[in-house]
Amino acid sequence: MSVETVTGSGIALIAFWAAWCGPCRAFGPVCEKAAERHRDIAFGKAGTEAQPELADAFRILSVPTLMTVRDRAVLSPSPESCPRRPWRSSSARSAPSPRREVRRKAANAAGAY
Repeated sequence: MSVETVTGSGIALIAFWAAWCGPCRAFGPVCEKAAERHRDIAFGKAGTEAQPELADAFRILSVPTLMTVRDRAVLSPSPESCPRRPWRSSSARSAPSPRREVRRKAANAAGAY
């Protein structure tokens, strides 16, 4: 997964993990299968020990942590919870884009004056 993927539009799921973490290793194959099935979602893994700057930027305090990013906004950080099918129940699919909501509120506020 590249920086452009996370900073662009669309949905990205980032699994933060560590090599010593048993639950992280168990979740890896689940994430890989989901990536094969759901090509419209960008999946990525970030090792917290290999990429400490990235873990710090996302304020990762524990592993595994699954982050849902949509249109450059973090929607659902899920520390210590990597459900088997996060992409199916994730609010990322059904929730309106955060940027669109901000724009809508700004437009409504501007029209009130």
